[in-house]
Amino acid sequence: MSTSPRGCNAFTSSSAPFHLETREEMLRRRSAAPNAFYASMSHSAATHFLGHLPSVATTPSTFMPSTLAPGVPPFSLNGSAGGACSVPVSPLLSYTSPLGALPCPYEYLLVLDFEATCEEHPPHNYLHEIIEFPVVVVDVRLQRVVAEFHRFVRPRYKRELSSFCKRLTGMRQEDVDTAASLEEVILQFERWFSHTLPQHARCVFATDGPMDLREFMYHHSVSRQGIRFPPLFYQFIDVKQTFACFFQCSQGKIKAMLEALHLPFEGRLHSGLDDARNIASIVIGLLHYGCTFCEVPLNRLPFNGLLLTGASSVAGSAPLALPPSTASAASCRTRLSDASPTTISAPSSATEDDHSC
Repeated sequence: MSTSPRGCNAFTSSSAPFHLETREEMLRRRSAAPNAFYASMSHSAATHFLGHLPSVATTPSTFMPSTLAPGVPPFSLNGSAGGACSVPVSPLLSYTSPLGALPCPYEYLLVLDFEATCEEHPPHNYLHEIIEFPVVVVDVRLQRVVAEFHRFVRPRYKRELSSFCKRLTGMRQEDVDTAASLEEVILQFERWFSHTLPQHARCVFATDGPMDLREFMYHHSVSRQGIRFPPLFYQFIDVKQTFACFFQCSQGKIKAMLEALHLPFEGRLHSGLDDARNIASIVIGLLHYGCTFCEVPLNRLPFNGLLLTGASSVAGSAPLALPPSTASAASCRTRLSDASPTTISAPSSATEDDHSC
C-alpha cells in the first residue's frame, strides 16, 4: 500500500522519488524549458519513427542517453535482414509510429487509477463504488511528474470493505470510514485542479484501459448513483491501447509495459496511487520516444447526451479544439464521425481482476 500520509488532506508521499512543485514553481520551470525540444523531437522522429531503421553506425548517436529520463536506458531497434543492431532490444518494441513527427497536443496528462469496492465472487449487477481517487499529473514538456492528488472515498451503500477488497488493495477499513463522500472528493479535486494547474492549460485524463472511467465512473457512479462528474472526466486516453499501437505490439498489463521500457514496478499492485505512479512512468517513457498520444482516438463517454471533442482546459469547463495540424492527422481525428466512441453497457461482472494488473 502507498506510504502517503493518510487522511483527507494527504495527497503527497514522502516516498515519492520526485519533488512536488508549487504552481508558481511549475510555471517558472515550464517557461524555462527548452523551446527547441519539439523541434529536435520532430527532426529525430521524422527520420527514425516512420518505419525506417537506422544503420548500426547511426544508432548510438540517434538515441543519446542525455535525451532520456534518468533510469530509462536507450531503446534499440530490431535489425533488418543481413544485419542487426549491436545493442539488445526489448522484444515488445519496434518504431513504426506514423505520428512521431507531431508534438503532443496536450500540456498535461492526468494519470488516474480508481480503486473500487469488490468481492471475490460478486453477485449479478454488483455495484462497484469508488474508494480511492488518485491523480498523478505529468507535464508533457518537462516529461516529469509535477503534482499529485490523492483521496480515499467513503462508499455510500457498502460501507464495510470485504476481506477480499482489503487484501487486494491494501486499504484499511478506517481509511474509508474517515474519508469524505465521492461528491465531496470530486469538489476537492476541482478546487485542487484550479489552484494547481495553469489556467486554460490543455489537459486530458490517461488511464490503463477503460475500466476506471467507463465502468467505475460512468456506469457505476454516474448512471447507477446519479453522481455528477465534470466534463473533463468524459474523455480519456487509453495508455494500454496507445502503447500497443505506438510500438506495434500486443496490449500488455502495467508490469509488462514497464518491463518493456526497462523500468521497475514500484509500490503495491492495486494501490490506486502506486498504480497511477507506475502508469505515469509508462506515459513519460512513451513521451521520451516520440509518442504524441494521438496514435489512437480518444475514448469518449456521453455527457448530457453528447460526445465531447478536444482537450479540456479546466475541470468543468468547455472543451478546447485541438490544433488543426494535429486534428487533421489520420490517426488523431477528433471529429464525432471519427471518434469511435466506447459503447456503454452494464458488465456482467466488473471485478478488480479485470482492472490494471
